Amino acid sequence: MSLIRARLAVLLALTLLAAPTGACGDDDSSGTNTNSNTNTNSNSNSNTNGVAPLLIPGGGLTSGPIAGVLHVHVIDAESDAPIPGATVTLGEPGASLESGTTDAAGLVSFEVSGAQVITATASGYSAVTWFGANGANATIPMVRSPAPPVQTATLSGTIEGWDSLPDPGFMMYRAAFINYSHTDNMLDPANNIEQPVDGDNRPLNLCIYSQGVITGPCSWSLVTRTGPQIVYATILTGDPNGTFDDLTDDDITIIGYAVLAGINPAAGDSLSGLTLAQMNDTTDVTVSFGTPPAGLGDLTGVPFIVTASEGRVPAVLLSLDMPSAPLPNLTGPFAGATYDFLGVANTPGPDDTETSMSILRDVSVGGGITLPSWLSPPSALAAAAGTFSFTPAAGANVHTVTFSDSQSNGAWVVLLLDGRTSFSAPSVTPALLPAGEITMTVAQMIVPGFDPGDFSTPDVADAVTQTSSSRLVFTQ
Repeated sequence: MSLIRARLAVLLALTLLAAPTGACGDDDSSGTNTNSNTNTNSNSNSNTNGVAPLLIPGGGLTSGPIAGVLHVHVIDAESDAPIPGATVTLGEPGASLESGTTDAAGLVSFEVSGAQVITATASGYSAVTWFGANGANATIPMVRSPAPPVQTATLSGTIEGWDSLPDPGFMMYRAAFINYSHTDNMLDPANNIEQPVDGDNRPLNLCIYSQGVITGPCSWSLVTRTGPQIVYATILTGDPNGTFDDLTDDDITIIGYAVLAGINPAAGDSLSGLTLAQMNDTTDVTVSFGTPPAGLGDLTGVPFIVTASEGRVPAVLLSLDMPSAPLPNLTGPFAGATYDFLGVANTPGPDDTETSMSILRDVSVGGGITLPSWLSPPSALAAAAGTFSFTPAAGANVHTVTFSDSQSNGAWVVLLLDGRTSFSAPSVTPALLPAGEITMTVAQMIVPGFDPGDFSTPDVADAVTQTSSSRLVFTQ
């Protein structure tokens, strides 16, 4: 059913800089790295040329341009904890390289000048390369690979007044999908926890009633993330149009919501007897999708209720088939919250090879949502003889490239800060890419005011207004 498309989490992941970790290179006027192979100032916390080491929370670049010293911190992208023992290498692909190892503070320093290609590697993490980094302080966030298991808890309960809701009618059904608020990090795997099913292959976080067919009480069970959150239900009626085994042709009407705030489970908790209170204070919203790029005809929109401390509630999934729905007013458990809106266009079918997204923040849903013109995906992706290239779309000013293996584990993340659209892998050991099938994903973003020499990754994530991506599978 369109309301619970699991692939939405994959689309959301591309919005953020899962690739804001990368490498940048030493770049003289000829584009060749002239550094020796010896790190002349490894692990030095000295204040060389008046520039002291600075760790940028979340990652980023500042204190530029580089004029005699480069301080590189390497941190865990999720926790911001320093990564000691990471190898940091400077140098353009094919040139002589200079490397050092981070100390207990995750810091290594170099005596260099000019823009750099910085590559960071560490056991248990995707490698990162930033091309064209020109800030004397660089903090490189690294993402664990493979990703650690998500810590979960189990919640169960019912919906207040479920049996008193209007009967949907003969051959119709009433359903409620129970979900939890997402973390603020759209890329977080905790936002896409697979839900178990019963013997009839129905998700346990579903309550359903159909006259004379399914008439039991609403008794739901939800596998959720840990931490402060809101548990909620989207309540609807559906007309199966005579095809009970095919949900794709159902006519769906959202009739309300049920909410329980203040949940804060720890890993392994099992909380039962929870009751979601119905919330019928709603306003109808309609989204105007506009004309997507060629080939991206699968259009969806997600209104997010953004709370201060309990995450982001993806209220409902709108589409061309259902462009309008009632949304909760920001009262009661949502008092003080705001609305963001995510518009998504991707290739039809289960394999989203191209995607375009728009992000609207702090919007008023009552007047309807009109999405801006879509950002076309990058084109002409190529991977040949160790060189990777693409053609960007006009208007995009931040470009990342991620490489994952055949098991979808991240291998190498690239951030392009100097405008290049073609690059090769620096010759570090171990090699940045494994042998076998590789998926290359090029993501581009529109980030108003982005300065490639002075930015923080969290600020970029908060400022991005549009993004698009394309994928290419090749054999290494």
